[in-house]
Amino acid sequence: IFTTLFAVVGMQFKDMRVIIISQMVANGLLAAQCIIGGTISAGGAVIVGTVQTAISFVFAAKHKKFPLWLTLVFIGAFTAVTVICFSSPFDIATGVAGWFFAVAMVQERSSICRACSLANVLLWLLYDFCVMPSGAIPHVVILVCTVVSVIRLDRADWKAAFNRIFRKNAATEAESSEKEVL
Repeated sequence: IFTTLFAVVGMQFKDMRVIIISQMVANGLLAAQCIIGGTISAGGAVIVGTVQTAISFVFAAKHKKFPLWLTLVFIGAFTAVTVICFSSPFDIATGVAGWFFAVAMVQERSSICRACSLANVLLWLLYDFCVMPSGAIPHVVILVCTVVSVIRLDRADWKAAFNRIFRKNAATEAESSEKEVL
C-alpha cells in the first residue's frame, strides 16, 4: 500500500525532485517486498533502481545534470542483474523496465519522465501477470494514476509532439506524391 502510495503521489508533481524522492521511497519498499516474496531478479532490479534514484536525487539537489555515462552504467547494472538472477524469460521484462526507469529518473522534464515511467509500468505489469500476480494490482493503480498525471500535466507537451510527428509525415508524403507526379 505504501509503495503504491509513494509511486502514485510522486507522479502528480512537475518538480523532478519530488518525483525522485517519492520513487526512492517506493523502490526501497518494493525491493523489500520482492526479496521477501522470493522474486530475486525483480528485487535486484528494484535495488539498482533505488540506488540510481538516490544518486539522481543528489544530482538534482545540486542542480547538476546527471551524466550520460552514469545512466549507461545503471542500464548495464539492470542488464547484469537480469542476467545473473535470470530464472524465467519474464525476467527480461524487469531488465527492460529497468532501462526505462534509468532514463526516466535522469530527465529534466517531468513529461519525459512520465512517458518513460509508462513504458516501465507496462513492462512490470507483464511481469506481474506472468510471475507475481499479487503485484499487478499496485502496478495497475500506478498505471492509471500516471496516465491521469500525463493528461493533467503533460497534455500540451504530448499534443505538440504528436503534431510535429504527423506534420513531418504529412510533409514527407506530400513530397513523395510531388516527386511521383514529376
